[in-house]
Amino acid sequence: MEHGLEEKPGKTITIMADFGFGPYAWLKDASDQTDYVGLNIANRKTGMTEFHISKVLEADFGKWIDLFERNALDNRDFDWVTFHRDGLCLAKRLKREVGNLANVLYVKPAEDPNHGVKEKTWIEEGMAPRSRRTPEKDIPSKKRLKFRTLIEKYSWGDVWPTFRKLYPDQKKSREGYKQVFSELRTLKPKATKMRIVVEEVPAERDQEGYVHVSGKNGTLKKIVRSKQFNDDGKSDPEESFAIEYTPWEEWLGMRIDQPSAERFSEVEIIVHCLWEMTFAGFDQASIKEQINELKRRVEEIKNMTEEERKEKLIPMEDVLKRLKNRGKKVRGRK
Repeated sequence: MEHGLEEKPGKTITIMADFGFGPYAWLKDASDQTDYVGLNIANRKTGMTEFHISKVLEADFGKWIDLFERNALDNRDFDWVTFHRDGLCLAKRLKREVGNLANVLYVKPAEDPNHGVKEKTWIEEGMAPRSRRTPEKDIPSKKRLKFRTLIEKYSWGDVWPTFRKLYPDQKKSREGYKQVFSELRTLKPKATKMRIVVEEVPAERDQEGYVHVSGKNGTLKKIVRSKQFNDDGKSDPEESFAIEYTPWEEWLGMRIDQPSAERFSEVEIIVHCLWEMTFAGFDQASIKEQINELKRRVEEIKNMTEEERKEKLIPMEDVLKRLKNRGKKVRGRK
């Protein structure tokens, strides 16, 4: 295999968006220098059939081509700059996974009015391949991936296009989020057992689906909710905790829950976390003030009589309805 690293790839994978079932990758012999892209080897439904790439990369390609099929045709407002930036990023990730097993070429589709400008981009060669025979246990695990690692790995220029896509109603707050992102890169992480969980909440009735960010630290529901817990013989699930008021140093020390790391791209995780951790403001001083106010109100409630509670407090059912309307809607998802 070491000698194979020195050999030039015999195949070329072309990444180019097209219509149908979401086709996005094509294969031909590397010796073929024509504009022919080759046979289709990947689409949104089947993934990539010719090479064993990661499920995470397949999922990200699927979301990318789905955006194209839904919005690109005859749409003057389609953001081609962001689309190609994301496509090139995916092509680079593909090259890292296939290494010298294949060349990777990115080509703009004909639907782009400016497809003739820098139409083709070859992805850098010479990267070490990930062997198809690599045992799964030897592939780097995402179990220890921490939020701080993601913040250090990407620039604000990498993050903002995805932020704008997922939360388009937050464009006016761009500078606030940028300030928080910059500050996170200067803070020292604080060790914590809490881990970040990012998950999709499906739509129901008249409510759209949204992405929910919470924390888990191994605490079981039966311990937290002993009175409400129904012991039906099933395994005791973990309790989820709200973490929007958590100090940012602790956010940085949290690792990303593995299913979340596999379901969402790294930049998407950063975006959803930034949205959640700034729910109470763009600086920690404001957040601390709100925490103190919450503590004051809790203490006030404790000292209320039963009659005062019935008169002044809102029923839990109404609170839950309000929380569902917080507006964390999924943007750009199927």
